[in-house]
Amino acid sequence: VSDVGITCASFDPTGTLLLAGTADGALHLYSANDYLSVLHPGEKSGVQQMLERELKVVKNLEHRAREQRIKENKASNQGSSTQEISCEFAAYESHAIVRDSHSEMMEIIDGMDW
Repeated sequence: VSDVGITCASFDPTGTLLLAGTADGALHLYSANDYLSVLHPGEKSGVQQMLERELKVVKNLEHRAREQRIKENKASNQGSSTQEISCEFAAYESHAIVRDSHSEMMEIIDGMDW
């Protein structure tokens, strides 16, 4: 484990080894025991439900942040229309990244040999 963020990760075909690369160039090899590398009943649906909940949390947080920015802009009446547009675009762009990441994760889960 490192203080530096993980930038890439890959499992071996058996699913027992995980190689993770960090932003500082270090590689970490993790070995999973048999219990963690074998599918158990209900795991796929459990993971999908967890990802759906996380996506809802992210959407709610983005919505709250956007509402707060709008309230602050209205209260101050000093924000120009270009600032409001850029804030809305940033929120949309952030939401699109989360949505695309969620879609990619669901494709990976659906494509796994459960």
